[in-house]
Amino acid sequence: LRQKNTLNKETQKLLDSTEEEIFRLTELVKELVNFSNPSKYQPERKALVPILEKAISLVESDSISGKIVIKKDFVLDLPPVFVNEKEVLESFLNLIFNAIESMPQGGELRVQVKQIYLEKHEKEFIQVTIADQGMGIAPENLNRIYERYFTTKDGGTGLGLAVVDRIIKAHNGFISVESKPRVGTTFEVFLPI
Repeated sequence: LRQKNTLNKETQKLLDSTEEEIFRLTELVKELVNFSNPSKYQPERKALVPILEKAISLVESDSISGKIVIKKDFVLDLPPVFVNEKEVLESFLNLIFNAIESMPQGGELRVQVKQIYLEKHEKEFIQVTIADQGMGIAPENLNRIYERYFTTKDGGTGLGLAVVDRIIKAHNGFISVESKPRVGTTFEVFLPI
């Protein structure tokens, strides 16, 4: 398709996005294959804001068609963290896709990034907050969301949040979640600086 000279810019952009998604899904398949046998993560010092910007750009068409407004609140010039960019991108995408899917009537998706010191851990972290105004998670399901194959979605695999949890833990981070049915869900990802 790329070799056809008759393609307009919009079609070229769509092809670029499709190709990027194919590469992302290939990486996801590799991740699922290695799920029970974690490979070496080969982390690099990276800024998280550009990774989040990329995740948001990949879901832009889904958010527009779903009448979802994405509000970004990013502190710039944050210190880098040691991450495997592809795997952390996959985690953010999973959380953002879940948030979008939880708002079938539309709504607001808030994505925030800031630096925070946690007394309990005696460490500085980058905190990424992904908050939706969706259907929420039933209280009885909240402690099961990271279990492999646990899902309440039709056609869901129950692997999305399990993968997210595994990736964040492999980066010495952790996740917290708060949810109220019919009000929304807030995920907070903490990655050490």
